[in-house]
Amino acid sequence: MPIATDRPTANDVFQATSAVATHGLQIVQLYGIAADGECECGEPAKCSGTGKHPKGFNWQHRATTDEHVIASWFENEDETVPNVGVLLGQASGVIDIEADTEEAMAALKRWGIDRIATPTFRSGRSPHFFFKWETGLPEKAVVKLDGIECRLGNSGAAQTVIPPSWHASGVAREWLPGRSLEECDLQPLPEAFRDAVIRAGGGKGKGITKAAREATVAGKVFKEGEGRHEQLYAEAVNFARDLPHSSEEEVERIHQIVLGLNLKQCNPPYPEDEVRRCTNDAICYVRDKEAERMNAQRTPWERMGLVKHPVNTSEYERGGWLLTVRHSDPKEYVIDGVISPTSGAVAVILTADDFLSAAKTARKILSTAGDVDPTNPNSAEWSRLWNGYSKEQEGGGRRTVKGLKCKLMDDCLHYVPPAEYQRYSLLASWMLDYLRRFKKPTSEDVTEPSPTGTPKWIFAGGQPALAFRYEDAWRRAVEQAGGAVTTAEWRDVSRRIRNITGEKEFSDMSRRRKGDSPGCRFTLWDDRHIAALEKLAGV
Repeated sequence: MPIATDRPTANDVFQATSAVATHGLQIVQLYGIAADGECECGEPAKCSGTGKHPKGFNWQHRATTDEHVIASWFENEDETVPNVGVLLGQASGVIDIEADTEEAMAALKRWGIDRIATPTFRSGRSPHFFFKWETGLPEKAVVKLDGIECRLGNSGAAQTVIPPSWHASGVAREWLPGRSLEECDLQPLPEAFRDAVIRAGGGKGKGITKAAREATVAGKVFKEGEGRHEQLYAEAVNFARDLPHSSEEEVERIHQIVLGLNLKQCNPPYPEDEVRRCTNDAICYVRDKEAERMNAQRTPWERMGLVKHPVNTSEYERGGWLLTVRHSDPKEYVIDGVISPTSGAVAVILTADDFLSAAKTARKILSTAGDVDPTNPNSAEWSRLWNGYSKEQEGGGRRTVKGLKCKLMDDCLHYVPPAEYQRYSLLASWMLDYLRRFKKPTSEDVTEPSPTGTPKWIFAGGQPALAFRYEDAWRRAVEQAGGAVTTAEWRDVSRRIRNITGEKEFSDMSRRRKGDSPGCRFTLWDDRHIAALEKLAGV
């Protein structure tokens, strides 16, 4: 889209920015957008957003509310007018809630964010809502919730471009009517939304439990919008940490204690059902943290689902791993119960060659799970664990330590799949479909096979027989099915057919071709061979 020419002047941006700075918001100098629509930085390959990124290094430490410093950014009238932003987080006391998709906007409306009279501006098509920064929010710069981008400015710098900075779409950012910093005050996040942001951020905020204890000791009273929910939640976390175990009686005890604190410390008190939900969330949080702590103490192989030997702790048992040998064609070795931190239990399918190799098994596990590397902490130890080893004993001699591969085989299951899942079954069905095209003769006078080698029913020795060139028939059957077959595979099917008919070799007959061309050998099949194909194909 072409850049409009009626963009804000340097004085327009300076005056608007100075007004924002008077509210204590730290201002950041950004690159502007040149008349041709390119970012002033002049490095499109490195540009992180046209007219959206700060000038210079350590920009967060140079954010300012000083009007004289801000004015110096606009002194050179020949340069592109810079855009400006606000440093988010504790320094400015503000966070930015943005919905830049239809789904995010719908979620934002469900939370009721759009109905709160807090400073709000429009950037391109997406609205930005400024709220008060507060303690207890996740230690992250940005948290995503239902597609909504919550720019917190914690644990990493974050800034938001503010009006009347120019947008790459060719419009200036602007405050919504009645929603500028001059017209309304920053509001706290709704308690339910703040709690959801905290959960989405994977934590409950830094230092909130200590602050909650201090507030309770001091007898502080929390009014609506002043952190009631955060106080009750943090105290519930404190009590949940003291639980020796999570019996129903102890959980109810925490509920009652927090309900009492609610009546004493909150004015007006938080609804009882919300207090109970808050307490349950706190208990779940403490349980999850304890599980994380226990998990961190386990070895990588234990986290994969294996368990240490109860006596010889350098050895591992199969734990939740279970091997199933699928007697398909070819055989498959399936290990169930391999634990992935992101996918849960997965099934790893190996060939016989894979299963015999520690390295190949590790690669298959990693490629299947995506985030499980059995060679951690090192490949040599994994090879010993998988293949086994021998070790010297204190009294002399050596003891053989069985590998995980053998332990899995000792307790494995066997599964014989239906015929339709066997490779030889598929090939037999292709051949059967092809041969069914050829009909038996009605006259015993038909005794000569087709000179081209194409299958043809004839009478041989007074009995119907199908005469054909064996290799040619396989090739045509496979082509008709749109598949592929190797010589070893159709020979394997041939062996299975002979096992059923009880033959060492198929019968055949020789015929000379027309003229002086060499002779041709035809394989002879009868109803027994067709029945064998049907059996192999599962018909």
